[in-house]
Amino acid sequence: GFNSIFTKLEEVKNRVCLSTKFIIMDLEELKKRHWVTKIKYSDTRTPQTIKKKIDKEALEKQQCQRNSARERGERGYVQSAGKGI
Repeated sequence: GFNSIFTKLEEVKNRVCLSTKFIIMDLEELKKRHWVTKIKYSDTRTPQTIKKKIDKEALEKQQCQRNSARERGERGYVQSAGKGI
């Protein structure tokens, strides 16, 4: 249905870094992701594992946004570039 189409569009949008907002996903949303389905929910380390995955994804998205900003030549990026950020 339409829902799955929009979900796919959102995923594509996030992958190509068009989304500038961080999305905090609930568990149901997380379950739709490939890497989450590989996690055994009976494992007591699951919340931590999921958090690490989210942190990693957030970092990648941040890096991606930073690269986009650099490509657009945004002043904010240029100013902070020399500070090892």
